[in-house]
Amino acid sequence: MKRILLILTICLLVSFKQKENYKRTQFFPKSELKKGNIPAKENLWVFILAGQSNMAGRALVEPQDTIPSERILTINRSGEIIIAKEPLHFYEPSMAGLDCGLSFAKTIIKQMPDSLSILLIPTAVGGSSISEWLGDSLFRKVQLLTNFNEKVQLGNKYGRVK
Repeated sequence: MKRILLILTICLLVSFKQKENYKRTQFFPKSELKKGNIPAKENLWVFILAGQSNMAGRALVEPQDTIPSERILTINRSGEIIIAKEPLHFYEPSMAGLDCGLSFAKTIIKQMPDSLSILLIPTAVGGSSISEWLGDSLFRKVQLLTNFNEKVQLGNKYGRVK
């Protein structure tokens, strides 16, 4: 009897975890939209998204979070420029979710001239400490400061880092 209860409990936990994962990922984009014409460097403002889980994103992505703007861009895991959609951060796929970067970009772009676009570059890794960043520690398979510096260089290549 104990064995049957244990098996039932495990099955229920697995089922709950699967439902929670589906709920968390159901509105994630199914494909990337590559940006054909990247704006000129002087017309592209770059923001580096660094920090811990509050920047990396953990919140549920809802349908209204998935509406893209041609003027708000990001990078994929390969460093290619794509149209930004939540979730932006890709370092921790099993925990990825809604962050504050895209909301920030959608808010400020309303105040910017139509000739300008935004490039959001994700570097945040949840649970990392500033001392780990400063020490260039390997944390959750990301070399923190090295990755940050590489992304700043990428940002400088395409636009003006703000």
